[in-house]
Amino acid sequence: MVCYERNVDVGCCERQGLAQLLRRIIALNRNRRSCFGVVLFQQEAAEFYCRKLTRLYKGGDRLHIREHIERSFRDQRGKIEFEAEAECQFFYQLEEDGFEIIKWDLQDDVYEELFEAVDFADDYLVAKAVVAAAVKVSFYGHFQKWDSEDREYLPMGSNGISVEEEITIDLLIKFSGADPGRAQVDGVEVLPMRHYLYLGEIEPDWMQNPENFED
Repeated sequence: MVCYERNVDVGCCERQGLAQLLRRIIALNRNRRSCFGVVLFQQEAAEFYCRKLTRLYKGGDRLHIREHIERSFRDQRGKIEFEAEAECQFFYQLEEDGFEIIKWDLQDDVYEELFEAVDFADDYLVAKAVVAAAVKVSFYGHFQKWDSEDREYLPMGSNGISVEEEITIDLLIKFSGADPGRAQVDGVEVLPMRHYLYLGEIEPDWMQNPENFED
């Protein structure tokens, strides 16, 4: 028999020895609905917090969010990695030789918001943000050619290669304070990511000098 919270004959249940169990079920159902309401309210409050952060950033960045993000780029460079492929008439190996972030800004979502709450409590909020960045990445290439007579690879020189690309960088930003207008940035974490680039056709530096091909 299924008992519902409304229109329940408790006296009947008492006669069957089930009143105590029924009261527990009713209490659990009420508590469950109450907890759901609290979670829903917290989620809505977190979304409002993020919308307010977006307005503050776009309206002059009073919380100095940009400064904290730039510091994270300097301190956590190792979390941003690059690999590259290319076309070449020789065998080649490429080593990343550093990168430079030319320009960047936070990327809007489809609702023109910049922050998405991923964790929150009464006194803090952790938001995910996505950076759209233009970067200049440098590689150092080593070139070889297979000598079929001596059965070994012969060195064919090297070259420095740079390419500019548009990439995205995912961040987690922790804000402390219940009021977003008075919040402080407690930290910015760059999420590790490997970017794959295509360099087109590459060659040793000596091949770029026309004098090497004069009779």
